[in-house]
Amino acid sequence: MKYKILEVISGPRVAALATAVEKPRVRYIVTVRFEDLSLRAATMRSSIKVSHILKNPNVSLTIWSGEGLKDVEEGKPLRNYRCACKHSR
Repeated sequence: MKYKILEVISGPRVAALATAVEKPRVRYIVTVRFEDLSLRAATMRSSIKVSHILKNPNVSLTIWSGEGLKDVEEGKPLRNYRCACKHSR
């Protein structure tokens, strides 16, 4: 099971972050896994998502493995899909 989890969260991944304060909201973010298996994503402190998390830290995160992504024009599966993201510690 741990191997499968690591497979899904390795590298930068597109994820859906859901918050609920006044009404539920979902936003797409990019997550990055670190060696301690923590996930991190960057956003602006002034964003609505940050204010929602501060009011209610109970969130839902769905990470997409990247499988099933197809080129719209050719209809062929894309191989080795990765976001071109940089992170700093």
